[in-house]
Amino acid sequence: RNVFSIKLQSKNYTEVLESIKKTWSARFPDSPFNFAFLDERFNAQYKNDRQFSAILWWFTALAIVVAGLGLFGLSLYTIAKRKKEISIRKVLGADMLQIIALTSKDYIKLVFIAGVLAVPVAWKILNNWLEQYAFQIPVNVLMFLVPFILILAIAAITISFQSVRAALTNPVKNLRTE
Repeated sequence: RNVFSIKLQSKNYTEVLESIKKTWSARFPDSPFNFAFLDERFNAQYKNDRQFSAILWWFTALAIVVAGLGLFGLSLYTIAKRKKEISIRKVLGADMLQIIALTSKDYIKLVFIAGVLAVPVAWKILNNWLEQYAFQIPVNVLMFLVPFILILAIAAITISFQSVRAALTNPVKNLRTE
């Protein structure tokens, strides 16, 4: 009862608002004329969501970088501890793909298991979050499959960098002390 809605189809809003203000003042002289555009109200409503989204993207990127650096360091440490084993395998005839598979499979398994465990949790959180909105988007499998594959690819690239380097080293350098 206290709000009137007016649909405008004019490019000159200032003239139309002045006309509405004059009509308002003539009809309701004791009430102040306050107005707001509906699109501005909607934008203000979703301002927090946009800020949350931006912050979430930054923290996601930071988490991926930190996880990648941690995985890089862990694979570097593991390969450094297994240099003699890798060298012996190379001397006995293992090719580069076998060495890469040897050093990478445990990490890829762990990343895969972590992703499989994280998908149902993320699905539940996303569904609960989307219930708050009047207009909801459907949650489909691609929303989880694409990031899952990207994370596996990032992990594989991170680990394979060290694995390839270990596979290309001369085994004589590592076995010289034996």
